[in-house]
Amino acid sequence: MTKDVLVTITGLMTSPQDDDSIEVTTAGSYYFKNGKHYILFEEIGDDMASIVKNMITINGNHVDVTKKGAIDTQMSFEKGCKLNSFYGSAFGQLELGIITDEIEICQDESRLEMNLKYQLEINNAHVSDNKLHMLVQSRMPQA
Repeated sequence: MTKDVLVTITGLMTSPQDDDSIEVTTAGSYYFKNGKHYILFEEIGDDMASIVKNMITINGNHVDVTKKGAIDTQMSFEKGCKLNSFYGSAFGQLELGIITDEIEICQDESRLEMNLKYQLEINNAHVSDNKLHMLVQSRMPQA
């Protein structure tokens, strides 16, 4: 896969109150070093004025998502485990619990796909069931 990639993330959050979905496609960078995949990209924050820098690291069946900027967090996913972290925003800091039900990773020479299913807790209370799909694919060079 090339260094210059397109990153497409689709997600579905199901809670007792309602369902919420996202879909984002953005340019990013991809690296493979010491047996780990690194995907880096930026997104616009909720206030539409700030930038959030994202780094996703995939190491076997362990995934880390690090966000820095208007949102500061490091979320970790490992199948069958509950991993805790903190989510910092302009409104304060929340304690997250992430219980990963499924991690599926497929790759070939021009793309990397990942599916995550996980439960999210905030301050030890279940808030949602989540599905996330990420597709990282080589960006075609411009002519």
